[in-house]
Amino acid sequence: MKKQSKATKRILMVSEQWRKRNKLVFEKKIYKLHLLQKNKMALTISKEFWDDQQWGFQHHPELIRKYKDQWIAIVNKQVVSAGVDLGKVETEAKQKTGKEEIPVFFVECGAHIY
Repeated sequence: MKKQSKATKRILMVSEQWRKRNKLVFEKKIYKLHLLQKNKMALTISKEFWDDQQWGFQHHPELIRKYKDQWIAIVNKQVVSAGVDLGKVETEAKQKTGKEEIPVFFVECGAHIY
């Protein structure tokens, strides 16, 4: 078995923490969607949105290497916009794709204080 470097171990650990935190966010969104449907309010989020969001979770270690401490927008399982300004990333992604609902993530390296 190939020995992992400290940097690789750190990336994998941060990635796992990110995945767990975002899984909770994802579960909360599903719960809110369920409540809205239960209350008969119309809200539809496309399957492509959820697929792109899931792709972001699954590829987090790769995204850390490329987009450390940046916001990214994902469409069709590709990063279509990245940068440090959330508003600019969202605007650019919408202009490039013409879509309104786009998953946007902050790819943190784990060194942030909230």
